[in-house]
Amino acid sequence: MSKIIIAGDSCSDLTKEIREKWNIEYYRMGIVLNGTDTKYATLDFEEDQYSFKRLYDWMREGNKMKTNQVLADEYFEKSRKWLKEGYDIIYIACSSTLSGSINTFNTIVAPKLREEFPERKIFGFDSLNAAVAQGFMCVRAAEARDAGKSFEEIKEMLEKEIFKYNFYATVATLTYLKNAGRITGAKAFFGNLFHKRPVFLSDRHGANTVIKTVTGSKNSYNELINLAKANIANSEDKRVFVGHGDDMDTALMLKDRLLKETEAKEVIMSIVGPITGVTCGPGVVVVGTFGEETPEIK
Repeated sequence: MSKIIIAGDSCSDLTKEIREKWNIEYYRMGIVLNGTDTKYATLDFEEDQYSFKRLYDWMREGNKMKTNQVLADEYFEKSRKWLKEGYDIIYIACSSTLSGSINTFNTIVAPKLREEFPERKIFGFDSLNAAVAQGFMCVRAAEARDAGKSFEEIKEMLEKEIFKYNFYATVATLTYLKNAGRITGAKAFFGNLFHKRPVFLSDRHGANTVIKTVTGSKNSYNELINLAKANIANSEDKRVFVGHGDDMDTALMLKDRLLKETEAKEVIMSIVGPITGVTCGPGVVVVGTFGEETPEIK
């Protein structure tokens, strides 16, 4: 097995169990709670100062929350440790359209690390994605590494397959998208009043784009199922990721339907972590697939 670190970041929404199974690392982003920097936006909630439920309860209680990109110090600390141990690094980052993290890594961190460790290889990859689709990339890259693929072969695979990863998501309320500045207050008010639910995906430019608005949660879940069904129909990887923002009942319902109504062979349950969670709020659900390429959305 090649000595390669596969790393995501706090946007990749992979549970500790998943990361340990596939030996995936990650760089931590940050959370600001009511104007005060709190601990890193970790995915290991049981080891942090807040639990998964506590994160979403903060939002339910009306606290003001926002997120920060990965700090250079976080990149340097973790990367130097891995490089000193003889590992090369492939970092699969949150979309550059959503976060400046990958730009910090590629323009500030990686050049300095290459000077310090000229014998090592470092690749920062803009996934043009987030959430469980970004996490799915990490899993497939880790599997390629464990199958004996070289650094260059994994890099080529990621670049070739970049648009085959898709996530489809919907939210329980428009309030948190409004709080995050993604929609206007008026749109959130009337949308909530008439039970409007957006269905969105990450487009080819790495932006979260609404592709349909439906009435009611049931219709929004139907859309997630239909989109996943079409996407994996001709895919060689029939796995589907389901992530949720403190709404396990809905996540389990989606898992059951995906196994019954689509060609999915396995549904991997995950989370919607602190970065995507702060933007989308409690009740967000995300379905991640690998299959048909994301269409160009105009």
